[in-house]
Amino acid sequence: MRITITASLRAAHQCEHADAMERGLRAHGYSVRRAFCGSSTPDPIVCCWGWRVGRGYYEQGKRVLVMERGYIGDRFRWTSLAWNGLNGAGTAPAPPDDDGARLERHHPGVLKPWREIRETDGILIAGQVPGDASLRGRNLYAAWYQEQAAEATRRWPGRAVWFRPHPLGAKRGAPQAIPGAVTATGDLSDMLDRTALVVTYNSNTGVDAVLSGIPVVACGPGSMASSVASGCMPDALPVEEPELRRMWAQRLAWRQWSMKEIESGAAVEHLFSELPQ
Repeated sequence: MRITITASLRAAHQCEHADAMERGLRAHGYSVRRAFCGSSTPDPIVCCWGWRVGRGYYEQGKRVLVMERGYIGDRFRWTSLAWNGLNGAGTAPAPPDDDGARLERHHPGVLKPWREIRETDGILIAGQVPGDASLRGRNLYAAWYQEQAAEATRRWPGRAVWFRPHPLGAKRGAPQAIPGAVTATGDLSDMLDRTALVVTYNSNTGVDAVLSGIPVVACGPGSMASSVASGCMPDALPVEEPELRRMWAQRLAWRQWSMKEIESGAAVEHLFSELPQ
């Protein structure tokens, strides 16, 4: 079976990942064809960076292995791999029952104790980059952010409501403020230290929050935190389910790979052990 790998020559990270994936596939005996993003191919499987390109191949009936930034730790050092979708909308084989060995080996101590919430802690609404593929064309600035701010104020009248615009949003002309919330910029970890609840559409900030021991609302499709988050604004702060959170973090560690693992074929071995229909 031959597999097509696409990359944009103008994006160094795409070319770097395509080179590593080619070596990993060839290590397992697969034949590889390289192509530009969006090029037609007769091959049944395509590996590409991002869902904007991947969706086109998927709609042509291809099986698409999507590469994107990781979820835990330094997202530029880890690469997520999933079939036929982005983030939680994609699929991957079930991870082996390693009792958390991979999580502890690569990300020791990343799962923090569940926080004791103080009366001064606020509600944080996480902004996303306008036009991000995970939003599926939805403009959160049209109403969603404002609706969440109003709902947070109604349900939590004694707590501050903050909006943290995505650091890259300003470069795309995104508003840096929303009605009903105080704009909060700066380091995310500092904000989480004084946050009682994080509200996201499907931002990876939801993952950061759950790992930090903070309850999360994840309203949109494809959130990697959805299995440990509320789907809408709660009336009471959710309590921790320790076993569920631990298992979620352990599974998440198997959804991202180092460049060395992609190049060696370790990632290929796992992802190709169960091909999607």
